[in-house]
Amino acid sequence: MLLLENKYDLFKKITYDKKLSFFNKELDEYEKALAKDLADYEKELKNKFEKKLKKEKHRLDIKKNEELEIIKNLEKESILKLREQLIDEISINLEEKYRGYIKTEKYFENLKIGLKEFLDDNNNTIFLLKDDINRFNSSSKRFKVLDESEIGGFIVLNEKENIIYNNSIKEKIKGNRNTIGLYIQEFINKVGEEIE
Repeated sequence: MLLLENKYDLFKKITYDKKLSFFNKELDEYEKALAKDLADYEKELKNKFEKKLKKEKHRLDIKKNEELEIIKNLEKESILKLREQLIDEISINLEEKYRGYIKTEKYFENLKIGLKEFLDDNNNTIFLLKDDINRFNSSSKRFKVLDESEIGGFIVLNEKENIIYNNSIKEKIKGNRNTIGLYIQEFINKVGEEIE
């Protein structure tokens, strides 16, 4: 009986060990496959995350650039408004200074010098301020009164040649707005460089 039990135990042990070895091998293969699947899944998730992160970063960069562009445009607009205000203020100050200047003898001398070339042509009609006409002591019909909105200077109209020569102070100030604007812009640029 002992022999039979020993044989049974031996058979059981061999069969059990064989099955155990088989199951352990299968379990190892399953664990390896599972580990590989897990590694592949982690890699896939990481790739998806990196793509999503890259896409989100790109979107945020675009949004940031758009907002920076809006801010830059608002700053430019603000600077342009300031520039225009400064040009207007300088133009008004120049007009006020010229209103004082037209009462001086120097202005009248310069006016005579400027008109000299136009006085010889009888086809020219010369527009002057009423005070300037009175200073010339002339009753010539060639002299006409310049609109009161003008500050000084003169306008010559040659109807024969259909030419208007505008040498009024207001026109000179208006003509120099671009020059004034360039000086202001240079100043703004210089200040901007110093701030940066």
